[in-house]
Amino acid sequence: MLETTGERGDRTLRVRIFDRGDSAPPAEVLDDQVFGRLDHRLLVDDPDGWTREISFGVRETPALPEWLGEALQSARHLRLNAGDDLAIAVRSKFLPRLEDALGPLSAAGSPVDVAKDNMDAGLRHAARINHARLHDGSTDLQPSFVQLRSGDEQVELSVYPFWDQDFRDGLRRLDVTDDGSAVVPVADFAGAVIERLGERAVKPPIAD
Repeated sequence: MLETTGERGDRTLRVRIFDRGDSAPPAEVLDDQVFGRLDHRLLVDDPDGWTREISFGVRETPALPEWLGEALQSARHLRLNAGDDLAIAVRSKFLPRLEDALGPLSAAGSPVDVAKDNMDAGLRHAARINHARLHDGSTDLQPSFVQLRSGDEQVELSVYPFWDQDFRDGLRRLDVTDDGSAVVPVADFAGAVIERLGERAVKPPIAD
């Protein structure tokens, strides 16, 4: 049985499997990090004769590691759905806050100031590319890939930077905020910016 909950970009698919087992799945399966999302329960007097239910959830947008989510709390951002990537969008105005939050987590092992400078160069380059592509009507946006580490865990965060006005246009068009609570498909956000640009282009000038 399949069940889907949530909105586009942040949906969860719940898979429920029924069988005639009479015990929990093996401990090595339940304890494994890959299969740790498995839930199970024994059924009593099921009308179809099933005796056990095993279920698990699959998120449309992968969850951020706890340590990364905590770091991002100090930097305004919008979660993006970009396939299997961990992805966020940030306006240029708040890039320094993001760099302050992520600099100490750089996987390169360089001094924090160096990590922040390198991050800033990549983010501002991608922001210029995205501004040009959006104003050319393209939804093919460019992320800046940031390598981060905490303890033994290393991840790659895809950061999509935007010029301030472009970012505001996308937020207003979709009626979302950049407090990290919403998740939007990256193509939808780009499309929203382009639509707003089109509206502004055809708006009649104010008479003198």
